[in-house]
Amino acid sequence: MSSQPPKKRVFDSNKLKPRPSPKPGAPLAPQPDAQNPGPALSKSAPKNPAPQSSPLAPELAHELAHELAPKASPEAAPKSQAPLAPGLYLLPSPLGNLGDVSQRFVEIASAASVIAAEDTRRTLNLLNHLGLNKKLYSYREENHRSMLPTLLRHLGQGDIVAYVSDAGAPCVCDPGALLVSEVRKAGLPVYPIPGPSAVITALMASGFEASSFTFLGFLPPKPEARRKYLESVKDRPEVLVTFIPPHKLEASLHDLLTVLGPRSALMAREMTKVFEEYLFLNLDELLTEIANNPRRGEVTLVIGPPKPQNAPKPPSPELIEQIKNDTRPTKEAAAHYAKTHGHSKKAMYDLILEIRQNEKINDGDDGPSDQPAIGPIAGPTSWPTEGPSHGPSHDAANEPTNGPTDGPSGEPNDDERKS
Repeated sequence: MSSQPPKKRVFDSNKLKPRPSPKPGAPLAPQPDAQNPGPALSKSAPKNPAPQSSPLAPELAHELAHELAPKASPEAAPKSQAPLAPGLYLLPSPLGNLGDVSQRFVEIASAASVIAAEDTRRTLNLLNHLGLNKKLYSYREENHRSMLPTLLRHLGQGDIVAYVSDAGAPCVCDPGALLVSEVRKAGLPVYPIPGPSAVITALMASGFEASSFTFLGFLPPKPEARRKYLESVKDRPEVLVTFIPPHKLEASLHDLLTVLGPRSALMAREMTKVFEEYLFLNLDELLTEIANNPRRGEVTLVIGPPKPQNAPKPPSPELIEQIKNDTRPTKEAAAHYAKTHGHSKKAMYDLILEIRQNEKINDGDDGPSDQPAIGPIAGPTSWPTEGPSHGPSHDAANEPTNGPTDGPSGEPNDDERKS
């Protein structure tokens, strides 16, 4: 009997399982199907037989696994995103926590040809965190004119240019506004992307009703200019928000307290960072805290609206009688009554002038009159609210009177009768 070479195993892709080639003349083993399910398992056979090593070669096993892998239907395949249009994209960056970066930031930064940033070191740290390697341009207010042509050239040739802020929203107290203005003048598209904002984050933490608010940006650095600017906004009824650098914090709080008074305020510092801090105090308490415990890091200060003031009380008859009998100089008397009756010096000064003017008019009467010598004094024509005195006015043309001065009796003249 001659020996035959061993038969190779053949892989049948239709059956998806290997089977040995039958020997010549050997009967074929019946294959189980729906009509012939095959012999039942013996009761003595183990229910969980030990797995046997597969006789398949590694290449064959890999092919089998590939054939058995589920195939996704074409309808279930995710659709690829449309490519970004060329233009300038304004990307807000996290205030401190890199986890606040948005998915759109990642997509746009990945597609950008170049990225312009105010602080390339911070932006490089963010890009490294995201695993992105991009060409960075430093764009600051100091190099605005020299860098602008380069960015316009990229935009003009159809590139995607991203501008990344130092922290928070671009174009808010940073040079991005200059770039956007020039790009729009050139007729090129600009796409703002929503994201982190120090102003909105601090407003959320303040608890103030902020259906409207005024953002003051950075206050003027010099004290005189700072106080003058605060005087221009002190009467605004809405919430005020301002940025304050750490080396100007105590001086700025002092001027805010002097001009605005002890309003409620929230100091938000190092937001979303490891040492973030929120202090909700009145401005006088906040100034004391900062003076005793100086802080580092830039501050976003949210100042509550002015407290409603009660209407000033009109002068009492007793006060009017005291003023009529007071012979001291007007300025000295005004200071005295302001201190004893809780009114401002200016209000008392105007009241004394009005009373004394009426006294002079009545002293010029030639005889008795049916009218009382002086009517009830309700105070100056426009009784001012209480506040710091800005000094008395010596303009006689602006001195208030208590009636017409055309005749000694105080009666109306002919023109007034006609009206």
